[in-house]
Amino acid sequence: MIRLVAHNGIDFFQSERLASIPGLRHAFSTRRGGVSRDNFDSLNLGYVAGDPVENVVENRRRFLAALGWSVGQLAYGDQTHGTHAAVVRRGGCYPNTDILMTDRGNVVLGVKTADCVPLILYDPVSPVVGVVHAGWRGLASGVITRAVDQMAMYYHSIPARLGAVIGPCARQCCYAVGPEVAQLFEGFVVQNAGHRSHLDLPGSVRTALIRAGLLPEQIEDSGLCTMCEPVYFYSYRRDGPRSGRLMTVVGLIQ
Repeated sequence: MIRLVAHNGIDFFQSERLASIPGLRHAFSTRRGGVSRDNFDSLNLGYVAGDPVENVVENRRRFLAALGWSVGQLAYGDQTHGTHAAVVRRGGCYPNTDILMTDRGNVVLGVKTADCVPLILYDPVSPVVGVVHAGWRGLASGVITRAVDQMAMYYHSIPARLGAVIGPCARQCCYAVGPEVAQLFEGFVVQNAGHRSHLDLPGSVRTALIRAGLLPEQIEDSGLCTMCEPVYFYSYRRDGPRSGRLMTVVGLIQ
């Protein structure tokens, strides 16, 4: 079950299942509690043209502090809708990276989104955590399978032991796609009343996880739609290029 949490003036969502695991901390940010203005009101966590850098820096500081972390501990990818994975040992920006994973307790992994799927992976036995940025391009390229394979390769994580949480993203109710995208996702597209194709992005993620070896009962979906909930979420498709960015974070506490 997903719950809304308010702490130190910052609102974020958490998975109750994930929050119950000792030594693991996580959050899905909302747009509430920051200093950004206008279209970026108010907790924009991405360096987007139009929002002063100092606002984003302060927003990140506030968000991470509410979870007990510092900005220097944040590791995030320079996301390219690809399948490159990074083994993280310290904070900073990782070029051309859409998958991050770590077994270190001094870093927090972050993934930025504004409609794409933010995915948390965790192995409670190792312990290891990972995050994945999964838009339709990444999904079509196999980013989910790649993430599970890389966690198995570097940390010997058994897929059937892994858990996953699908965060806020654009969903089938709102996510209209053209025929060139629809044909890549047979079985995950429905026609709405206007005869447009709508893609079930999180459904595709879930199926990819199961095909990669995760057990269905170990996959949790937040059920939250970024396009439907402007009070809580930014959405590039709804708001255009001047949309802010959300952030999903997870880390080990040792």
